[in-house]
Amino acid sequence: QPYSGQDNHHGAPGAYGGDYEAQRHWMEITYNLPSMAQWYSYDLEYWGLDYPPLSAYQSWLCGALSHHHIGPETVALDTSRGFESLTHKAFLRCTVLVLDLILYGTACYRISQSLFCMDGPSSSSLQQRVQAASVFLTAMLQPALVLVDHGHFQYNTTALGLALWAFYHCSQKRGVLASILFVGALSFKQMSLYYSPAIFAYLLGTCFSSTPDDKAETDNNTSTDDSNRSTKSTINFSWTRFWSYGAAVIVSLVALWSPVVLAQDPENPTTTALSRLKQILVRIFPMQRGLFEDKVSNLWFVSSLKPLRLPQRFLPTGWQPVAALAVTLVLCLPPCATLFQLGRRQQQQPSTSNKENIDTLSTLLLGASSTALSFFLGSFHVHEKSILLALAPTSLALVARRHGHNTIISNRDFLFLDWFAVVTAFSLWPLLVLDRLQAAYICTLVIYLCWRQLRKIALLAVTGTGDQYTIKLSWRENMVFLGSAGMMISLHAAHTFVEPPNQLPDLFPVLWSVAGCGLFLLAWISMVWKLYNPQSTVNDLSYTYTERRATSNTTAMGRVRAFLQSHIQSKLDFNDWWEYPQFSTKEGLGRAAWIASLLTLTGSIHLGLFVLITLERCNAIDINLSGGRSFLDENRWILLWQWCAYATSVCCFHLLEFFVTALFNPTQATTDSFLVNHSITYTLAALTSWTEFWLRFLFLPGWNFWWSPWLGLPILCVSQIIRSWGMVTAGESFNHIIQTRRKDNHVLVTRGIYNIFRHPSYVGFFYWSIATQLVLGNTLHFFLATVMSWGFFNRRIAYEEESLCHHFPDDYPSYVARTYMGIPFIKSVTATAKLETDKRADKRD
Repeated sequence: QPYSGQDNHHGAPGAYGGDYEAQRHWMEITYNLPSMAQWYSYDLEYWGLDYPPLSAYQSWLCGALSHHHIGPETVALDTSRGFESLTHKAFLRCTVLVLDLILYGTACYRISQSLFCMDGPSSSSLQQRVQAASVFLTAMLQPALVLVDHGHFQYNTTALGLALWAFYHCSQKRGVLASILFVGALSFKQMSLYYSPAIFAYLLGTCFSSTPDDKAETDNNTSTDDSNRSTKSTINFSWTRFWSYGAAVIVSLVALWSPVVLAQDPENPTTTALSRLKQILVRIFPMQRGLFEDKVSNLWFVSSLKPLRLPQRFLPTGWQPVAALAVTLVLCLPPCATLFQLGRRQQQQPSTSNKENIDTLSTLLLGASSTALSFFLGSFHVHEKSILLALAPTSLALVARRHGHNTIISNRDFLFLDWFAVVTAFSLWPLLVLDRLQAAYICTLVIYLCWRQLRKIALLAVTGTGDQYTIKLSWRENMVFLGSAGMMISLHAAHTFVEPPNQLPDLFPVLWSVAGCGLFLLAWISMVWKLYNPQSTVNDLSYTYTERRATSNTTAMGRVRAFLQSHIQSKLDFNDWWEYPQFSTKEGLGRAAWIASLLTLTGSIHLGLFVLITLERCNAIDINLSGGRSFLDENRWILLWQWCAYATSVCCFHLLEFFVTALFNPTQATTDSFLVNHSITYTLAALTSWTEFWLRFLFLPGWNFWWSPWLGLPILCVSQIIRSWGMVTAGESFNHIIQTRRKDNHVLVTRGIYNIFRHPSYVGFFYWSIATQLVLGNTLHFFLATVMSWGFFNRRIAYEEESLCHHFPDDYPSYVARTYMGIPFIKSVTATAKLETDKRADKRD
């Protein structure tokens, strides 16, 4: 099996070696050089040592074993450069495997046992043991870990194992031991810094505690009015615990780093310990290498591509590390806030039993994965292999959640883990191609997917076929999983059968990085969502829809919805106008006149600007903006024209909604008929769509497709005609709210546009929402509008057709057979609804 650097191959003419040669060379210099002080300064042009001291000690130990058991020629100073042999390759792989099992394997085993076999393996049920074994093997068989550590000889699992042990002991309230272990991980691989915000936030939280205010409690107890009672508490900070953590960190760092820092260099006896420490830090953190290394799937590389080139345009070289730090901290803030609160709660729990620590351990691992992914996406000089730090804790964190007094397997999270494992391996493909590890890539993925099926069979065997925790995925989740799978397969097929053009030799590595960045962003969002919405991972049958609605305001998305409701949606609903009779109800004339006036004024202004800009672009008139022309360049003129067309169409849409209803179904005409207060989701979609457009207008005016508005405008006009035509034809049978009870004047309309489409108003609204984004030229919201609109109408049409089948059980199924849905991939539910109607009729008979 090939490996990184085999036969002195490194993917390009003139390049030398690879990770095999790097590891062998570090064994060579650490074992042979007379002083540790020379380790980080000896011949830096040829694979200079650039890992922390604990990794260097491991190289020294492996070098000694290689010298005595494989042969002195394998690590001879200078003369062994480029040495390769099958025996030495097997030796290196054995060292990786042994350290893998000793540290990473034992950590995974202990965590999996603590999650499921809380009372020990001997006292656990068969189901608990099978679940624990499934989690353990899933963590050990991760394709990306196997490929990098055994194809690149990276020893990443050594650092990962130390970090996992640190997280485990954090959950057991052993903060000092956890600090020592994490310093060990950080001193082995500097990439362990990706976990530092998570463990720092958690341990800092454990230093805080809240105790009831005794004075306030006494005073309140003397009152006979329970409403006057206070829940005041005093926040205490444990300086003893804080300094114990700090002392553990400092002592561990001194113990691990001092042998190298304080060693004397016989060739340069005048060098000081401070200069040697500086040299080590320069080697470990190579700030001179740039914002990113090669083509990595993170935000900085993607934003550096043409035509964006954001770092090159807006960030001087000296400010790039500062900007990367700022972006990383912003991404780390959500998980760290959760972990800080978790630390506070955990420290106040009197018991340290495993049952109470399961949630802590699982959440801590998930938070560590989130911060690691935050670093990967936003930090300075990221390597492709750094994604392993986000993968390892995820392998253990996501699959276990508490259900009562037991821990259960969450099938949805297992699916997410499998998806993330495949995406992680997929992102490494360009690097694996460089090292000729394509066959290993395919084999490890096949083995993992086979294990996935075996795991599923084993879990079903011990939980039974009626597993109540099996969760049906939503259409959004199916779209993400299936869409990403299709994209990865398509890229592999294109890379295999399509030759890139000569002017774009790096086309496929760039596409891989862009796709990987998008998928990792989705993973980060999902992880943060799970941190703030832990109930979303378990299908607890007692957790009803009503309870979810009642607690929704405590979640992150619930707080966003509450903010929109109080600051925007309430204004659209005129909640502050209750003292004015004509504005306090949705039937008030004042409210209708006010909304119509605002829409007419806004639409008229934008229509006038649209006409003026159109005439100016056709050279019919000349508009002189007296100095503003330098800002309104060619691209911004076009964007402004698109905005005016969009705003005019939106105002016309809402005005037509009301006036068509008022003319043809006057009894149902209210200010709600304008649809300006359609829903919080509709308001949020509009705000984010405007944000995307104006960010492009200000910073990326060239990011626009000339054909987009010319395609969108005809679709927009046709879709508006279809919707309004459908409302006119339906007349009194049309209503913006689905009717569950049939009224006396409610008839099944089959004439006019209804003879073609059975839901013309939905067809028009669906294509109208997509066309508005084409007119604006919004790339992101074009796809979002398509997905969100399709999902909305898929649910609404299913519900409405069930109601129509109930209202017209004899006529509606035949009507469906001769008309079109009009929206792709939405199936009629009339057959099922008709069957249910017949059953209800039989029961009545």
